[in-house]
Amino acid sequence: MKDFIAAQERALLEQHGLASFEALWALRLEAVDEPNTERGGWSSVYRLELGDSAFYLKRQSNHLRRSLRQPFGEPTFAREFRNIRRYGELGIPALQAVFFAQRRAPDERRAVLLTRALD
Repeated sequence: MKDFIAAQERALLEQHGLASFEALWALRLEAVDEPNTERGGWSSVYRLELGDSAFYLKRQSNHLRRSLRQPFGEPTFAREFRNIRRYGELGIPALQAVFFAQRRAPDERRAVLLTRALD
């Protein structure tokens, strides 16, 4: 899947040097809660404020969901991202996805999902 950046947020992310998977993965932030360590990996949520805009940055490593369609697993954020997009297409109010990307290495699957904060 190609990296996704919401058109209306691209300039803001670029202005802060955060328009790439690598930049969002390397960003040092405090987690808003304890990491989820189920599913053989980890998943964590961070709050990110850029000027007047607030976001939630979710990062995960080897936190996979297995199914008949994905017997080897896929990052749970991939499914969450698809559902956010699907809800929008159906006119159902949902989170606003700002950025989504995933990376695969021989021994690790990483994913990043950035959503606009609802507050």
